[in-house]
Amino acid sequence: KKNRDAMQSVFVYGTLKRGFFNNYVMGNAKQISSNAVTASAYPLVTNQLGIPFVLKKPGEGHKIRGEIYSVDDDTLKKLDVLEKCPEWYIREQMVVECLETQKNIDNVWVYVLPLDRAPAEVQNGERLSEYKLDYHKEHYVPPHLRK
Repeated sequence: KKNRDAMQSVFVYGTLKRGFFNNYVMGNAKQISSNAVTASAYPLVTNQLGIPFVLKKPGEGHKIRGEIYSVDDDTLKKLDVLEKCPEWYIREQMVVECLETQKNIDNVWVYVLPLDRAPAEVQNGERLSEYKLDYHKEHYVPPHLRK
């Protein structure tokens, strides 16, 4: 029997960050770090709806800045639903550096998009190091406003 209360770490880099549109899905998850980066570089790109994607192409792009949360199984399930995981995004464990403590945290879940699911204009998009709030406010189209 798995421990139902086991907490897992999740790195968020886009609309799930504090102050962003989908942060409500995090519920009362505890923020472990508000200032973290992936240990490896990955392409962080956006589409025409302002939705950010980390492409599954390690070693390209930049180390990505984001936040780390400690979540329970129920919250992780809600995140999987939001991220359409595993049909769209997949969840992978990677090493993330907490910049506040300068310590690496292992086995942190990150939602990444397999390359074969990414449209060409997304794959060829500008590589960002951070999905910033001003960009989000200007470009992000919430689900209810999408055509």
